[in-house]
Amino acid sequence: AHDNAPVLARLNLVFDWAESLSTDAKAKEASRESAIRLLGRRDTKQDEDLKTLGGLLDPAVSLRLQKAALAGLRRNRTAKVPELVISHWPTMSPSLRQASMELLLSREEWTKQLLAEMQKGSLNKNQLPLANRQLLLKSGNKEIQELAQAIWKSDSSDRAGVIKKYRAALALTGDRLKGRAIWSKNCVVCHNFHGEGATVGPSLTPLTDKTPEDFLVAILDPNDAVEPRFTAYNIETKDGRSITGIMKTETGTTMTVALAGGNTETILRSDVQEIRASGRSLMPEGLEQSMTPQDLADLIAYLKSAN
Repeated sequence: AHDNAPVLARLNLVFDWAESLSTDAKAKEASRESAIRLLGRRDTKQDEDLKTLGGLLDPAVSLRLQKAALAGLRRNRTAKVPELVISHWPTMSPSLRQASMELLLSREEWTKQLLAEMQKGSLNKNQLPLANRQLLLKSGNKEIQELAQAIWKSDSSDRAGVIKKYRAALALTGDRLKGRAIWSKNCVVCHNFHGEGATVGPSLTPLTDKTPEDFLVAILDPNDAVEPRFTAYNIETKDGRSITGIMKTETGTTMTVALAGGNTETILRSDVQEIRASGRSLMPEGLEQSMTPQDLADLIAYLKSAN
């Protein structure tokens, strides 16, 4: 048998170098990013690397390096990861919070910890996007579903009743400018309209000829009619992650999924444990919880404007 000691010694030197370089504020950002990618790959130094990766979530560190640190944390499967991420939550920027939420929702045990913090009130429950809340309320994991229901007592199940209540919006005069502000707050992360927004859901630019009634139903009951290409898929990976989104592109070896927040994730087919269509839209029910009938009238007026 070959003596592996010299090889292991050289590898350890590389890992030690990576640990030192990753926290060197004077080093080039690209070099630090490469070093960060090596952290968390040594079984014997998991705790030290977790501490280093956690330290890199400091707001003084560039967003690029913070995101590299989050990617490193994602590889670790322990309960220490959500604790670390949640402890840095108060100082995180909005884009890092989105990436952190995706990390915390990627493993069921981590999701439970996130929900436990929200139930305690140490994390604001409204910081979780509505689309993610909807998925948790319908989770196949009974414990997660019950936790989510305890936090967000869903009153959005009776869609017909909600539509009836908000039909008054159709008789109101909408303000396009105010409607644009509502669009920017609620819709822009998933939909594109006149060149602005994301392409997770269908573009709304060709739909200006739709009736106000059509818009009312589509906004308040997104599952009334779901185009097959905009059906949400649930993907379970072999390393225990759970990803939900719209299938954007597929190759022979990969699948690229658009997530609810507007980000995308590419998954190797060889890493997929299970894939299933949810039969539902990624667009959440319950948008009316943050809108008055006048707000809805304003939004519809904006969506019907030609430019």
